[in-house]
Amino acid sequence: MTAAVPTVARTAAFSDLAFQPTSSCDAVVSLGAIADTSSSAHATLLAQALRVLKPGRPLIFVERVTSGASPLRPLLAANPRSNVASPELLASTLTAAGFEAPAWDVALGGQDPHVLGVA
Repeated sequence: MTAAVPTVARTAAFSDLAFQPTSSCDAVVSLGAIADTSSSAHATLLAQALRVLKPGRPLIFVERVTSGASPLRPLLAANPRSNVASPELLASTLTAAGFEAPAWDVALGGQDPHVLGVA
């Protein structure tokens, strides 16, 4: 696969992006990392994302959420390994970390709801 722009993809602990220089990324993509991290670690994780992003560039995120009338909601809530967050908690967490105006849409709301967003 060839991207239209130079692209580097890395799998790494989101809370330790020391390999990446400050203000060097055009975007950071998070797939489940926010809901998969304890609330006490959110500040560290999001501070790293904010540090490596160029000013004004986005954090793109996909997170499982508790939203709507999903038939899976009781199962997800009962499973301690199922990491879910409310859209409101995600917004307040991102705003508290210094991201401006997080925006999102909920996908698969009636089945397995996920937030697809940009901050």
